[in-house]
Amino acid sequence: MRNLINLFFPEKNENYSKAKSGLGNIKKKFDGFVLSFPDITPDEIMFVKEKWETLPKSISKGVKIMALRFRDDCKCLLTSYDSNSYIRPHRHTEEYEHGVILKGELIDKFRNISYTIGDSYVIEPNKIHYLSSTIDGCLVYSQLSQNKSHELEPLPKDFLLKLELT
Repeated sequence: MRNLINLFFPEKNENYSKAKSGLGNIKKKFDGFVLSFPDITPDEIMFVKEKWETLPKSISKGVKIMALRFRDDCKCLLTSYDSNSYIRPHRHTEEYEHGVILKGELIDKFRNISYTIGDSYVIEPNKIHYLSSTIDGCLVYSQLSQNKSHELEPLPKDFLLKLELT
């Protein structure tokens, strides 16, 4: 980002400061992370906070993700699975995935584990997992963190009302 600003503003004046501040604000609204898929080139997925984004068909079927919060130590996400949908086998190279099922049933076909409403799970870094839903679909609240003992932060109550889960 700094190189781009320096290209357009060789002198550090008021316009330079405004451009730097404006780009910083844009960056705060966008963030992303890399999912590693065996046999598929990694996709960098950019998310807009509190907006549903459909995952590419190359890595999923019927799955949307919403970024809630991104901090250096934690990425908070909602993942919505349509009926009989899935995310292809993948892994997170540096992060633990901590999750809780808010609605429906989630199946990790790679590890042959099923989770239902209220169940929580932890998937270690570099562990391949293949997540899918049943006929009823599924909603999962998850956090990606490099901290193994990370505790899931509760979803804000007003957000639960928006999702009609209270």
